Amino acid sequence: MSTGMQVDQPGAGGVTAFNCNNCGATTDVAATGVTIRCPFCGSEYVIAKPEDPNRPQPEALIPFTVPDTQVQTIYREWLGKGFFRPRDLTQLATNHKMRAVYLPAWECRGYAHSQWWAQAGYNHQHQESYQEEENGQMVTKTRTVTHTDWRPADGHHEQAYPREIVSASRGLPQDWVARLGEFDFGHLQQYNPQFLLGREAEEAALDQTAALETARQQIEQQERDECARLVPGDTHRDLRVNTTVSDLAARLLYLPVWLASFQYKGDIYRCVVNGQSGQIGGEAPVSKGRVLLVIAAVIAALLVIFLLFQLLGPDGAPRPTPTRPR
Repeated sequence: MSTGMQVDQPGAGGVTAFNCNNCGATTDVAATGVTIRCPFCGSEYVIAKPEDPNRPQPEALIPFTVPDTQVQTIYREWLGKGFFRPRDLTQLATNHKMRAVYLPAWECRGYAHSQWWAQAGYNHQHQESYQEEENGQMVTKTRTVTHTDWRPADGHHEQAYPREIVSASRGLPQDWVARLGEFDFGHLQQYNPQFLLGREAEEAALDQTAALETARQQIEQQERDECARLVPGDTHRDLRVNTTVSDLAARLLYLPVWLASFQYKGDIYRCVVNGQSGQIGGEAPVSKGRVLLVIAAVIAALLVIFLLFQLLGPDGAPRPTPTRPR
């Protein structure tokens, strides 16, 4: 079984000397990645990088729990799922394995207080009569009409937001985080480089200041939605919300994500799997031939309905054949 420890940054010429704790061998190797494997016993070691004071460091992470073999099965089943997927997609899952990557994300928190103003609408319904031509004659019918009374309304809302997740990844933007589903943050562990053994980790491309601004915007949007639900009546208009967000704070986390990207007929597609829960989401190509087949089937069905309507009357009986005058 492989063990791991942190070793020094490579020296001149990219050569790193390390002493294996497992078998005791001291080896000089050319380090080309973030890990080193002992050639004698297979133990794996993480190469320590010099600390960059300007680069944010992760404080905690959620370990991977979805096994490598299981995630490949999830990936293959997802690619082959659905009538509109091309048949050769499942082969791509074999050729392009998913990669385990720790995704940098800021966990932000804050407290919001909002004041809102709006026009609250109260609907009232009544019956009214109207004239309509039917079978060549004018008939009187009734219909239900809704009128809205508008009244001014105001109020306030306040709420704590303990966890707003902001992607710090350059490769996986914010709108992709939602495709990963929920993470169980009760399994957070203090960051340790040993978690990177056999995994990859992306450096944060978003600093704390920018992350807090994004979190503020997310909280303000949620506050607007909450205030909209507080407006009385049946509907509302002219909603104005003034939100103050205080006690903003953030820490950098690593989230476990399986990634796969592939090209299909010149276009690039991507798939992500939550490394903790196994939830999958992504983009996949559509077979144009199968789409055209379905469109043709729908057109054929509509044509049959149209022909039946021409041949049969409203009661389902055949229409009488018109007779020619002698």
